[in-house]
Amino acid sequence: MKHSTLVPVMALLTTPAFAGGNPGDFDGDGDVDLVDFGVFQTFFTGPQCPQIWLPLAGPAGNGMNGSVYTLGTYDDGSGPALYAGGAFDMAGGVQAIFIGRWDGSAWSPLVGPSGSGYTGASIRALATYDDGSGPALHVGGPFGMIGGVQANFIAKWDGTDWSPLVGPSGIGVNNWVLALNTHDDGTGPALYVGGRFSMAGGIVANAVAKWDGTTWSPLAGPAGNGMNMFGEVSALTTYDDGTDPALYAGGFFNTAGGVSANNIAKWNGVAWSPLAGPAGNGVNGQVYALTTYDDGTGLALYAGGTFPTAGGVTANRIARWNGTGWSPVVGPSGNGLTGDGARVNALTTHERGTGQALLAGGVFALAGGVTANNIASWTAAGGWSALGSGTDSEVLALHSFPDGPCPALYLGGQFTMAGGVTANHVAKRCGVVP
Repeated sequence: MKHSTLVPVMALLTTPAFAGGNPGDFDGDGDVDLVDFGVFQTFFTGPQCPQIWLPLAGPAGNGMNGSVYTLGTYDDGSGPALYAGGAFDMAGGVQAIFIGRWDGSAWSPLVGPSGSGYTGASIRALATYDDGSGPALHVGGPFGMIGGVQANFIAKWDGTDWSPLVGPSGIGVNNWVLALNTHDDGTGPALYVGGRFSMAGGIVANAVAKWDGTTWSPLAGPAGNGMNMFGEVSALTTYDDGTDPALYAGGFFNTAGGVSANNIAKWNGVAWSPLAGPAGNGVNGQVYALTTYDDGTGLALYAGGTFPTAGGVTANRIARWNGTGWSPVVGPSGNGLTGDGARVNALTTHERGTGQALLAGGVFALAGGVTANNIASWTAAGGWSALGSGTDSEVLALHSFPDGPCPALYLGGQFTMAGGVTANHVAKRCGVVP
């Protein structure tokens, strides 16, 4: 039984919801039937779902022995599971170099027929993409060889073996991959790759490129190819501002496709454009995270990073773009996320019982003026809220994955404590968020 099920069930048996005194009789009518299942399901998905922190500890150990930079979900044919990538070589006491799979009770490595040879430092990005041969997990980071296969900073795992992304002119890219996103620019779904590279598959592609399953191509508009020299793309996502879905790239750059764009830009399939509001163009610091969220006024794009202002507006490391202008993310008693060396590394959305909340993880002491150690949730109605005692060090990744009857939020990073529980670099928070 998975941890997400076991602990809440034990808590449930001592609450008024266990009304009948008979295991499974949740409505108290003396028998166990489909009505009981409905009561059980409502309990676990509602606001009363127990909100607890858990380590991801297998039979041989607790978490990882190094930082977790990225988290994702992939189904290798045996059911959806959580995958973690980072700078570690042990997961749950088992050797798992750079990446591990969590099935709810134990960690396992991703080892194919070619062996377990690796060169490099870590995995920084995960995404699922179907190149026509079935959905596969794609990984990127500062590595050359993975699973005994020479891949050059990006590789594909199909559930049984590793393979490189080979175009007509070359293998992989020529420098770090930091971001992956599946996006359809109108010509079909493709994998978009961001990082520090200048070549992809042997062709010039400055910091961002497209992989369609067989060929690499640059994102070049009328005025230029990708980002400026030495630019970096560290976040990618898809957002529709009302003019059709487009790809958004965040990172550290000052031009995109030859157009002035400060650290964030939009690609519509043919050209790049800046995110410029009435008071300014883009943001004045690096963007590490992008996501979309509807705060009740419509879907918007949220950016997180190191920037103090967005579009000329004070925003403190996180800001909202609605398609025409920038605004801060405020409340209840302050603006954005603050503290020594504050930055946002990860953004996601998660169940809060009545709708969704925006989640931010990184390095910060205060969220909207509220004490929140490195992780916090936000809604337009309530502002920022802490998630218990947070973590004892940096959060680098967030992933919402309902792997049991309760909603579950997964965290990765440099921490060894989460919510007061020992959890080495990866942790799970059961239940809804504030």
